[in-house]
Amino acid sequence: MKIGQLVESKFVRKEDLERARIATITGISQENVGTDTAPEMKWALNFQEADIKPLVLNKINLQLGALACGSEETDDWTGQKIVLWADPTVSFGGNLVGGVRIRAHEGNQRPAATSAQAVASSPSGAAQAPANGGGVDEDIPW
Repeated sequence: MKIGQLVESKFVRKEDLERARIATITGISQENVGTDTAPEMKWALNFQEADIKPLVLNKINLQLGALACGSEETDDWTGQKIVLWADPTVSFGGNLVGGVRIRAHEGNQRPAATSAQAVASSPSGAAQAPANGGGVDEDIPW
């Protein structure tokens, strides 16, 4: 067992995503990601699927969420499907640490930017999930 699997979290982590997952957004909420003695509030996406924990939103995933859902208004994201995937190219402090990224699900009602547009608009230039689904469960219809 990998050591990352031994640490529990109430939020989705890259270790939770052995394969890409389709998730339906139910809303956005502020969550305490700190401790009881040092609270730190951050915005998180919540999902309809009971087995997918909330995703804490950083600056990049907020921008990718807007691209995936076709709107910068988070109220418009409710009901939209996104794909969550583990991106090994996420960096922090000059080191590759990996992380969770999101992209549009092909079944969304609103138009989303192409992967090339998403990379171009991303300040980090982070790579997007491969067009072939990058390991998305083949039982899920596209």
